[in-house]
Amino acid sequence: MSAAPHRQTSRLRAAIVGLAACEAIATAVWLLPATVNIVQWPASGPIRLALLAPAWQLAAWWGVGLLVAGALVGRSPARAGRLAPLLLLWLWAVPYLPYLSDRFPLLLVLAGPVRWLIAGVAVAWTVRETLGALMQVAPSLIGRRGVFIVSLLLYVGAGLYSARAVGVGGDEPHYLIITESLLRDGDLQIENNHRQRDYQSFFAGELRPDFFERGKNGQIYSIHAPGLPSLLLPAY
Repeated sequence: MSAAPHRQTSRLRAAIVGLAACEAIATAVWLLPATVNIVQWPASGPIRLALLAPAWQLAAWWGVGLLVAGALVGRSPARAGRLAPLLLLWLWAVPYLPYLSDRFPLLLVLAGPVRWLIAGVAVAWTVRETLGALMQVAPSLIGRRGVFIVSLLLYVGAGLYSARAVGVGGDEPHYLIITESLLRDGDLQIENNHRQRDYQSFFAGELRPDFFERGKNGQIYSIHAPGLPSLLLPAY
């Protein structure tokens, strides 16, 4: 019987956190062009001068934050609760509060470059929480087949990018020239393929035959095993 009220309390807490986080983002956006400085420091205490964007812009941003929070909470209160690290953005507003920074002028550092450190920590923390939650549910959402397909696409994409940006190197062109020989001549004798520069389609430089010594028939055979080139042949 106690599970339902506890669940409702958790949902309410997450909704409040999500709303506060969205409004923190809205306030931080409004404060982006703002500045605050101490212009005088008489015996009675420092006198601050703050330059802020118009108040109607703050109201507009708060309205946007309310709509976003409502959409998040409506879809998934738990997701809204993961925005809790963004509550740190409320620290951006501290230097502009009345009286507080007058009594503790050191708080004005929160209006300087330190605020970007705060924003970076808040965003990184939020991303970490979100990715952690996604990693927990991802296997159940996409299944083994989905994981395989996504992994294959990432691997193929990285391979194609590497091939375009770096090109083939190391032993790769030597395996490919064996494949060329199998495709063009139906044999493993690669000397004529090097002489005809059949490797120009995948290797820009000068590719010398990779061998130890000629065979008894006077032909050159690569020191690399032909198994991989044979497997590549159907796709090649």
